[in-house]
Amino acid sequence: MAMKIEQFFRDTQLEIDHMKKDLQANLQPNVTEELLLFAKHQTGLMMDSVWQNIGWRYNQLQDLDAYFPENPSAEQQQEYRKNFFRLTDPGSISNDLKKALKLDDFELEYWHFINTMEQKEYGAIFKRYEYPEDFFAAIKKGIFNHIEALVGALQRYAEALGKHALILKEMKASQGEKAIIKGSATALGLLVGLPFVGAGVGALLGGNDRSKIADSLGTISKDWNTYEQQLHQFLNRLEEHLELAILAVYGGTILRVNEQLKTLNLQIQNLAMDDYGYILELTPDERLNIYEWVREATAGIQSLIKQGRFQEAIQVANKFHAAVKKHPVVGRDRIEGKLSTLYIAHQHTFMAYEEALLTEYRNGHMDSFYQMAKQLLGELYLLVNNKHLYTVQEELLFRFLKEALKRKQHEDIKLTTEYTKRVEERMEKYQLYAGELTERSTPEELALQFNDDYKGYIAIEQFMEEVLGMDVGESEGDNPILTRKQWKQLIEIDASIGQVDAFTVFLRKKLWKYAGRKFNKHKRKIAATAAAIMIGVTGLQYGDDVYSYGSNKLASVEWTAWIGGSEEQAQAKEVFQINTDYGNIRKDASLDAQIVTVVSRDMDLVSLLEIRTDGEGREWYLVEAPDGVQGWISSGIVE
Repeated sequence: MAMKIEQFFRDTQLEIDHMKKDLQANLQPNVTEELLLFAKHQTGLMMDSVWQNIGWRYNQLQDLDAYFPENPSAEQQQEYRKNFFRLTDPGSISNDLKKALKLDDFELEYWHFINTMEQKEYGAIFKRYEYPEDFFAAIKKGIFNHIEALVGALQRYAEALGKHALILKEMKASQGEKAIIKGSATALGLLVGLPFVGAGVGALLGGNDRSKIADSLGTISKDWNTYEQQLHQFLNRLEEHLELAILAVYGGTILRVNEQLKTLNLQIQNLAMDDYGYILELTPDERLNIYEWVREATAGIQSLIKQGRFQEAIQVANKFHAAVKKHPVVGRDRIEGKLSTLYIAHQHTFMAYEEALLTEYRNGHMDSFYQMAKQLLGELYLLVNNKHLYTVQEELLFRFLKEALKRKQHEDIKLTTEYTKRVEERMEKYQLYAGELTERSTPEELALQFNDDYKGYIAIEQFMEEVLGMDVGESEGDNPILTRKQWKQLIEIDASIGQVDAFTVFLRKKLWKYAGRKFNKHKRKIAATAAAIMIGVTGLQYGDDVYSYGSNKLASVEWTAWIGGSEEQAQAKEVFQINTDYGNIRKDASLDAQIVTVVSRDMDLVSLLEIRTDGEGREWYLVEAPDGVQGWISSGIVE
């Protein structure tokens, strides 16, 4: 430091104010606040230790005073004086105060702080700017100097007590046992009290003796007042000295480290002094530069993708992604406060690969598609939200899954679950990047959003476990629950691929099971509402009453699986199955018509009693599938 440590502690409050201004001018407001709170807290802990030491001595003196008899023996008087001067011994008090301050522990804790920070991001800078041992020695000297001044005042007080005791001893020899004197430990609630306030001492002594006593007591009182004043000042100033020392040591280190970080275009964003941690961010100017760079890079990648120049898009995206990964602070930084840079780089890499892979698939280059897809899934690190892609990622995932099933390479499907496990591990360590998940206010909302954003991965994981019998490392009940709407969305994506397989059937069954549970749970309410509507138009004026009436009437009905009538009526409906493993139900009675759903051999189809013949003489039946979808199925595959 520029000034000597003695000068540093000369006007402590002024130095504290200067330090606070330096922190506020050079650090983020929350970082400054954290340092100031830390200094206050640590100062409080150190002062508690001092007060405990003072309180112990005060309690000992109180006990000494309380148990001193009214008519003490010579031995009791001697023991009293011995203990009194032991408890008020300046050297002992000085040593105890120095121990109570625990400045050695203060220094050791600082080295722990430095060593912990050194393990963090860019932590080597902390080691470079740590304060040396002689700095702490100077701090100790500056604080101990004030202890010595206090002890000097106590020493003068003790010497006055000693002289007074000699006077009393001489008088006691001439006056017999009439002048019994004792000290007091109750004045002002401090270390020691006003000494030797004897009851009627002056009345027992002659003129010269009275004068000696008065002069002696006057000296003692004066020295006590001086000591008492200095003790108050010492304790008040000690608290300021400790706060300044902590701010100088920790605040000074953070200031110097942050100054060095700024040469790297970084600064401390958040500081946690309870467990010695911090988060870095880009400086404002550097953030603007990064924003421009990200904007140009992503615009270039998007342009290449739109032009169909996928290989070039992949090359640029990979370089962009690699550059961001080299700089973790850049990767975490949010562009315009929304998406992190690493997420944006990851998103564009995935987007370039996805569009290239889908093109390979459509062109029939299955080997190329399959190997590239395996590579991509094996390297994926961050989650990518569908709303940030040109094509929803299930389009790619489902095609990869179907190709793996066709090749009977079930182990390759594990790449999808290994990817989600990598994500889960980061989630447990709170290492998600802005953009991976939509920000929600509660954990429940976040879980629901996760299920919706990444429903394709959830469906594949359940398929692996329930159909393929593969161990995906999930405990019973751990699987997220998808909604009916989400299953329908997945079925639509699967149908658009036009390739029926075990996964297709799995999706249909999932929807059917969900629909069945949903239907059974709410069928009374549905039927009650329908009954209310059937009562007539007048019911519109008394909606609640009509609904209640219908609900009550239907509450006594014995329900079967069919809302439309009795069990006998249900059995009267024409139900049949297909004679192949899978069958397509189409929007119209034609092989060229759109496929609206896919059914398997074990599914019951309900005839809607309508038959059509297409241009080739093929008959088609209008049916309803278990999931409620209606459409046309060829009579050639119906039993």
